[in-house]
Amino acid sequence: MNTEQELRHEIIHQLSKVNRKNAPKMYKKLQSKEGYSEIEKKIILMVANEGLTPSACIPHIESEL
Repeated sequence: MNTEQELRHEIIHQLSKVNRKNAPKMYKKLQSKEGYSEIEKKIILMVANEGLTPSACIPHIESEL
């Protein structure tokens, strides 16, 4: 598995923990393909640019939505 695949796998793992109670706005977005792609892209950029882990990105993105 290359680095990109590992990152995408970790993103899937972390986003599977998102629910209506812990991140309601993100949960709603994740219900569509377009919303998932948008969230995934934001996480990838935050990991690359800010050095955050995918799990650390979730509350940041939730507060931006």
